[in-house]
Amino acid sequence: MRQMTVEFLSTPGAAVHLHVTVGTLGSSTFSCAAQRHSLTKLLYIGGYGRSGTTLLETLVASAPDAVCCGEVVIAAVRQKATRCSCGKLREECPVWGSLINPQRPPGTWTHQELTLALLEHVKNAYGILVDSSKTAWGSLSAPFAFRERLGDDFALVHVVRDPRGVSWSRVAGRRRRRGRFLPYIENSPRRFAWHGRTLIGWWAANLACEWFGRRYPNQYICVRYEDLANAPEETLRSVFARLKLGPGPKLDGSKTHNNRHQLFGNRVRFQPPAPSEIRADTRWQHEMKSTDRWMISALSWPLRRRYNY
Repeated sequence: MRQMTVEFLSTPGAAVHLHVTVGTLGSSTFSCAAQRHSLTKLLYIGGYGRSGTTLLETLVASAPDAVCCGEVVIAAVRQKATRCSCGKLREECPVWGSLINPQRPPGTWTHQELTLALLEHVKNAYGILVDSSKTAWGSLSAPFAFRERLGDDFALVHVVRDPRGVSWSRVAGRRRRRGRFLPYIENSPRRFAWHGRTLIGWWAANLACEWFGRRYPNQYICVRYEDLANAPEETLRSVFARLKLGPGPKLDGSKTHNNRHQLFGNRVRFQPPAPSEIRADTRWQHEMKSTDRWMISALSWPLRRRYNY
């Protein structure tokens, strides 16, 4: 790690010092201004699972000034060693390895403690830290807690998806369990219990984000999954502009910045699609049973209509 001091003379006898640090974090070369911690923002991705949160995080990684850490809330408690999306084991990852180790293993962290430790760890390398822990169940109040702690250095992106697509995706995801194919799930009466649980979580996660948006409108933006998938670069540009994160990055699949360190999240984090390959997953429209679709539509319509579904 090398450090250089540049001195600017503003008035006779007065000097303004700017410290510039140049070094490496793992294999990634970076440069930044001193006191970067005051500029580093926590970009929190809220909403319910299966709504495109991992896709958004992967797209944000196209900005070299952002480091994407996946679902930090799970990393704080899950004991099993996991391979990071950077390709290394958790213990060898340049971001996670120095935090989660035998001296401070998973289970000894809270979500907020680990996220704040990540902010401190990367403050000299990146201007944006992305946590895609969402706002379902145990994380409903997370945006408010982080906003209270970080103030203006916090921003919430609320990702929402048609609840019929979310519920279909969750049921379809249960087709495989322990490596066995279970086609009966889509015909089992148990699927209605899964739909009901999903709808409760969908309502809670999205209402929590809306509540935050009403209290802190300048630190909030709502993004529909379908808009993100159909126009990713334009949607990303609007997110960066609204939350004052700088110019929206260009999506170029040939460029990598070694800034994705996602331990948990959708499997797409290991093989993210190229921008030209991104498509909205609308299979639910012809694969979901009409009875299921009718039930979910009836139970979600007040909030669903608000999102133009």
